Amino acid sequence: MTTMSETLANKEDNDTSCLVLVDEEGPYIPLDGLPDFRLTPWRPGDVDDVVDIFNRPEVEKWAVFRDIPYTPASAHTDFFTHIPTHRAYLTQLISSLPYPPPSLPPDTKRKFIFGAVRQHSTGRLVGVVSLGESSHQPGNWEVSYQLNPDFHRRGIGKGMIVSAVKFASWLGVKRVLAFCEKANPASSGALRSAGFKQFMEVDIPLPEHLGGKVRPVLFFEHVVE
Repeated sequence: MTTMSETLANKEDNDTSCLVLVDEEGPYIPLDGLPDFRLTPWRPGDVDDVVDIFNRPEVEKWAVFRDIPYTPASAHTDFFTHIPTHRAYLTQLISSLPYPPPSLPPDTKRKFIFGAVRQHSTGRLVGVVSLGESSHQPGNWEVSYQLNPDFHRRGIGKGMIVSAVKFASWLGVKRVLAFCEKANPASSGALRSAGFKQFMEVDIPLPEHLGGKVRPVLFFEHVVE
């Protein structure tokens, strides 16, 4: 776990400027080149959009650890129970700007405090980003993302990943991991375009409810030099 002194030292060494902005709607992280889209905190009204995204066939087929079908109860357990904890940390974060807050985000199973990808003009949630300490390789962080298929092929997937990694770098995180199935070239392409490099391929057995078959999974990393 990175200490605050290490975080500040890393920030100075990397010259990573603060990318968290605040307007009348609260704090957010912009997506480069996509002014109508941003990473934002979760809102209670996002439940229906989360359920819709995770039940889309194009998204559901890559699910391994999520409930299928995905329900409002699933969303409340996975995301919305963390809102009070996130709000407390966001208050701390805002008060420390433009510097990183004096502690890392709370461990909420990679439920990112800015994990709601929102279209600003409509307020609609269009994607989900997970970011936090890796359960596969402790000491590193891990990012994953899901995007509403209605918004594919606009560069939003890449923008989501890039902004999440920039936030991690601002906090002093040196290495961010990502994983996707080899059969998902759209996801691996988004990761590569966001600066990730593949470092391993492993055959992973799927749970019984997904057929128990073995699928090749690509491991990626983004390292801050």
